[in-house]
Amino acid sequence: MDYGLIITGLVLNSLLGTFCLQELAKGCGSNGKHCIGRPHDCIPDPRLCQQLAAVTTLSASLVHVELRSKGHLNRNRWLALGFSEDENMGRDAVIHCIQNGTFTEAQLTYNPEHLNIQGLPQAPVHVTEATVEDDVLHCALDLDKKFIVQEQEFDLHNSHHLLFSTGPVKAGQIMKHDKVPIISTEAYAF
Repeated sequence: MDYGLIITGLVLNSLLGTFCLQELAKGCGSNGKHCIGRPHDCIPDPRLCQQLAAVTTLSASLVHVELRSKGHLNRNRWLALGFSEDENMGRDAVIHCIQNGTFTEAQLTYNPEHLNIQGLPQAPVHVTEATVEDDVLHCALDLDKKFIVQEQEFDLHNSHHLLFSTGPVKAGQIMKHDKVPIISTEAYAF
């Protein structure tokens, strides 16, 4: 076994992952693009980010959402961005990027309180990409600014805090987050 080749591959994958997050971080905080990352203070220097989410206003009726996570532990994981009227989990629309074995998908879910409901109608979501490549988990989609989930109306024209979290997937199910969620200090209107 050529350990030098393996180490070179790991370094290249890490560099590619860092570059992907740096590209996503460009323009954060301007022109209708708002971002949140892990660790929570990594946006000014995205080389430090392990995970990043960005929401960009596309039009009067759509936002573009991207979620990325770098690292070799992106299998059987989820990465999620919640839209919350307050700074707490509960009554939130959530975009999940889910990697489950060989299958990767993005989907709209709902957190009524401290649990997650899957299997919802996906009409407000227009997925453009859901992949794991070079140790980067990446989901991109366009999301209607106005939609209804579990009889609750969401209007992203109104201010929402961004809640950013990650956790394991077991037997196809989203499990509880295993890292402390990152919560935006500001609420954003799109």
